[in-house]
Amino acid sequence: MNQHPPRPATDLFPEALKLSPKQRLVLDTLANYPDGSRVYELAEELNMHANTIRGHLDELTERGAVHSFTAPAIGRGRPSLIYKVRIPDNRTVAAEYVTLIEVMGDYLEEQAATPEESAAMAQAIGKRWGEKLRERGLENPESSQGFLGRITAYLRSMGFDPIQEVSTEDGTSISMRSCPLSSNEFHPTPFICAVHEGTLQQLLDDDRMHLNLVPYDQPGQCCVEITRKQA
Repeated sequence: MNQHPPRPATDLFPEALKLSPKQRLVLDTLANYPDGSRVYELAEELNMHANTIRGHLDELTERGAVHSFTAPAIGRGRPSLIYKVRIPDNRTVAAEYVTLIEVMGDYLEEQAATPEESAAMAQAIGKRWGEKLRERGLENPESSQGFLGRITAYLRSMGFDPIQEVSTEDGTSISMRSCPLSSNEFHPTPFICAVHEGTLQQLLDDDRMHLNLVPYDQPGQCCVEITRKQA
């Protein structure tokens, strides 16, 4: 049986839609109307002509960011359209992903008989994640900076806010000052950090180097240490 799943929610992120500043303004304003808005309401709030608003809404509808439906008829006259946004709330999406990671991490860690088995499981999951990233080309393999470019590009694109602190012939140190696997209610456990370490080790892809993730090495940050293996 052929399956046709819904489109990825990431296709509806404003960043993926490549909107103009005016389109983004109309979309952000429309998002403040959870029950939808009519053209004249947006025109009044944004101090624009109704035809201008309608044109932007038509373009947003074509891009899949907005949908419309006919308002219930009240009295005589032509029924008006109500427009509603289709884009997700990025903060809500991120928060729920973090919750899912927390629940899955806790469950998997509970299945391990020993701390060593738990650590090995986390590393294996992380390396599988890294393999998937490399298959999909998300780790920037063509970077001219080699392994350091791959790791830094991945960390930056994922929201870890990396800063290269130390770089010598023997290795380098990268500080991560934010974490997409964290929220105000949840901070990554050692199991989750070990998963991430396994991912980075897989992306490193250099047998001459060793990677170690140090959680919370300083207030407000974690550290990735990449050192040259001893001969």
